[in-house]
Amino acid sequence: MNGKAGRSSGLTEMQRKFVEKYIELGNKTEAYVQAGYSSKSKRIHQCRAADRLLKIPHVAAYYQELISAERNSNIATVDEVLEFYTGVMRGEIKDAFGLDPTLSDRLKAADALAKRYQIFTQKLEVETTQAIQIIEDLEE
Repeated sequence: MNGKAGRSSGLTEMQRKFVEKYIELGNKTEAYVQAGYSSKSKRIHQCRAADRLLKIPHVAAYYQELISAERNSNIATVDEVLEFYTGVMRGEIKDAFGLDPTLSDRLKAADALAKRYQIFTQKLEVETTQAIQIIEDLEE
Protein backbone atom coordinates (compact mmCIF):
# COMPACT_ATOMS: atom_id res chain seq x y z
CA MET A 1 0.00 0.00 0.00
CA ASN A 2 2.99 2.29 0.23
CA GLY A 3 2.48 5.47 -1.73
CA LYS A 4 -0.42 4.15 -3.79
CA ALA A 5 -2.81 6.84 -2.71
CA GLY A 6 -2.54 10.37 -4.04
CA ARG A 7 -3.21 12.14 -0.74
CA SER A 8 -0.32 10.45 1.08
CA SER A 9 2.06 13.32 0.20
CA GLY A 10 0.79 15.51 3.07
CA LEU A 11 1.38 12.77 5.63
CA THR A 12 4.40 12.13 7.75
CA GLU A 13 5.95 8.69 7.36
CA MET A 14 4.57 7.66 10.75
CA GLN A 15 1.06 8.83 9.88
CA ARG A 16 1.15 6.93 6.60
CA LYS A 17 2.44 3.82 8.36
CA PHE A 18 -0.20 4.17 11.08
CA VAL A 19 -3.04 4.25 8.53
CA GLU A 20 -1.65 1.27 6.62
CA LYS A 21 -1.12 -0.73 9.82
CA TYR A 22 -4.61 0.16 11.02
CA ILE A 23 -6.12 -1.20 7.82
CA GLU A 24 -3.92 -4.30 8.00
CA LEU A 25 -4.50 -5.07 11.69
CA GLY A 26 -7.94 -3.60 12.30
CA ASN A 27 -6.71 -2.34 15.68
CA LYS A 28 -5.93 1.37 15.92
CA THR A 29 -4.02 1.09 19.22
CA GLU A 30 -1.73 -1.66 17.94
CA ALA A 31 -1.30 0.22 14.66
CA TYR A 32 -0.33 3.31 16.64
CA VAL A 33 2.44 1.39 18.44
CA GLN A 34 3.67 -0.46 15.33
CA ALA A 35 3.81 2.80 13.37
CA GLY A 36 6.47 3.98 15.81
CA TYR A 37 4.47 6.13 18.19
CA SER A 38 5.12 5.86 21.94
CA SER A 39 4.82 2.30 23.17
CA LYS A 40 5.69 3.32 26.74
CA SER A 41 2.46 5.17 27.50
CA LYS A 42 -0.54 3.34 28.90
CA ARG A 43 -2.88 1.57 26.53
CA ILE A 44 -5.70 4.05 27.16
CA HIS A 45 -3.43 6.96 26.19
CA GLN A 46 -2.36 5.14 23.04
CA CYS A 47 -6.00 4.52 22.14
CA ARG A 48 -6.94 8.17 22.64
CA ALA A 49 -3.89 9.33 20.67
CA ALA A 50 -4.83 6.97 17.84
CA ASP A 51 -8.36 8.41 17.85
CA ARG A 52 -6.97 11.95 17.64
CA LEU A 53 -4.67 10.89 14.81
CA LEU A 54 -7.59 9.51 12.82
CA LYS A 55 -9.40 12.86 13.17
CA ILE A 56 -6.64 14.80 11.42
CA PRO A 57 -8.17 15.67 8.00
CA HIS A 58 -5.34 14.44 5.74
CA VAL A 59 -4.93 11.25 7.83
CA ALA A 60 -8.67 10.59 7.63
CA ALA A 61 -8.63 11.27 3.88
CA TYR A 62 -5.75 8.83 3.35
CA TYR A 63 -7.59 6.20 5.39
CA GLN A 64 -10.78 6.66 3.33
CA GLU A 65 -8.81 6.53 0.10
CA LEU A 66 -7.12 3.24 1.02
CA ILE A 67 -10.36 1.70 2.28
CA SER A 68 -12.15 2.65 -0.95
CA ALA A 69 -9.34 1.24 -3.09
CA GLU A 70 -9.33 -2.01 -1.10
CA ARG A 71 -13.11 -2.31 -1.29
CA ASN A 72 -13.10 -1.70 -5.04
CA SER A 73 -10.41 -4.30 -5.62
CA ASN A 74 -12.56 -6.90 -3.84
CA ILE A 75 -15.64 -6.33 -5.99
CA ALA A 76 -15.94 -8.11 -9.31
CA THR A 77 -16.38 -5.93 -12.36
CA VAL A 78 -19.12 -6.55 -14.90
CA ASP A 79 -16.51 -7.89 -17.33
CA GLU A 80 -15.19 -10.34 -14.72
CA VAL A 81 -18.69 -11.67 -14.07
CA LEU A 82 -19.41 -12.05 -17.77
CA GLU A 83 -16.05 -13.78 -18.33
CA PHE A 84 -16.80 -16.17 -15.47
CA TYR A 85 -20.25 -17.05 -16.81
CA THR A 86 -18.77 -17.53 -20.28
CA GLY A 87 -16.06 -19.79 -18.87
CA VAL A 88 -18.64 -21.91 -17.05
CA MET A 89 -20.85 -22.09 -20.13
CA ARG A 90 -17.90 -23.24 -22.25
CA GLY A 91 -16.79 -25.75 -19.62
CA GLU A 92 -13.48 -23.94 -19.03
CA ILE A 93 -14.06 -23.31 -15.32
CA LYS A 94 -13.60 -26.35 -13.09
CA ASP A 95 -15.33 -26.89 -9.76
CA ALA A 96 -13.57 -27.23 -6.40
CA PHE A 97 -12.74 -30.88 -7.17
CA GLY A 98 -11.30 -30.17 -10.61
CA LEU A 99 -14.37 -31.48 -12.42
CA ASP A 100 -15.98 -29.90 -15.45
CA PRO A 101 -19.22 -28.01 -14.81
CA THR A 102 -22.37 -30.08 -15.14
CA LEU A 103 -24.67 -29.58 -18.08
CA SER A 104 -27.21 -27.87 -15.80
CA ASP A 105 -24.50 -25.46 -14.55
CA ARG A 106 -23.50 -24.70 -18.13
CA LEU A 107 -27.15 -24.12 -19.10
CA LYS A 108 -27.66 -21.79 -16.11
CA ALA A 109 -24.59 -19.79 -17.13
CA ALA A 110 -25.82 -19.62 -20.73
CA ASP A 111 -29.25 -18.51 -19.50
CA ALA A 112 -27.70 -15.77 -17.35
CA LEU A 113 -25.69 -14.52 -20.34
CA ALA A 114 -28.77 -14.68 -22.59
CA LYS A 115 -30.73 -12.59 -20.09
CA ARG A 116 -27.88 -10.09 -19.86
CA TYR A 117 -27.77 -9.67 -23.63
CA GLN A 118 -31.57 -9.93 -23.97
CA ILE A 119 -31.22 -12.67 -26.56
CA PHE A 120 -34.66 -14.20 -25.97
CA THR A 121 -36.69 -11.04 -25.58
CA GLN A 122 -39.09 -10.12 -28.31
CA LYS A 123 -40.63 -6.79 -28.97
CA LEU A 124 -44.26 -7.07 -29.90
CA GLU A 125 -46.35 -4.25 -31.24
CA VAL A 126 -50.03 -4.64 -30.69
CA GLU A 127 -52.59 -2.60 -32.53
CA THR A 128 -56.22 -2.69 -31.59
CA THR A 129 -59.32 -0.92 -32.71
CA GLN A 130 -61.30 -1.94 -29.66
CA ALA A 131 -61.94 0.64 -27.00
CA ILE A 132 -60.93 -0.07 -23.46
CA GLN A 133 -63.45 0.90 -20.84
CA ILE A 134 -62.19 1.65 -17.35
CA ILE A 135 -64.73 0.97 -14.66
CA GLU A 136 -64.25 2.85 -11.44
CA ASP A 137 -65.74 2.28 -8.02
CA LEU A 138 -66.48 -1.40 -8.42
CA GLU A 139 -68.73 -2.79 -5.75
CA GLU A 140 -67.44 -5.74 -3.81
